[in-house]
Amino acid sequence: METPEFLGVQEATIDSKGRLAIPAKFRDTLSAFDSGVLYATLKAKTHLLLYPASQWQIVKSEELPKMNESSLLRGVANLMKGNAEKINPDGSWRILIPPRLRSLTDFSDDKDVIFVGNDNHLEIWSIQAWDAQMANTLSIAPEDLEAALAEHNVRI
Repeated sequence: METPEFLGVQEATIDSKGRLAIPAKFRDTLSAFDSGVLYATLKAKTHLLLYPASQWQIVKSEELPKMNESSLLRGVANLMKGNAEKINPDGSWRILIPPRLRSLTDFSDDKDVIFVGNDNHLEIWSIQAWDAQMANTLSIAPEDLEAALAEHNVRI
């Protein structure tokens, strides 16, 4: 059986109570992963990470322990584990982003966000931060991009 994956982007709005509706384009993928329980956390101020429960268990047990190799990575692992929150979507696929997680992100005052599919999880960014990152990446000269990809043996 093929592993489900999150692909694409979709804009959304956080309401005044901190609720956010999961876009319809990602609902089938969420359902394909497991019971519908999600885990929200962050690894940087720019965005939140939203994992289906089965994928969070893999990250927590297999990936985060590998991060004990340096104090920087250990700090990121502690940030991700320490701020993880279990979230249950309601019948309308809305989730409540916990106030603490909202306050730790750069988009704590923004209501307009974007969901970004990233293989086994979703990312939630402010639209402004996402657009700035995309503009920065799109401004890379094609020959510089090809050189960087070749340096890491990446062919796309």
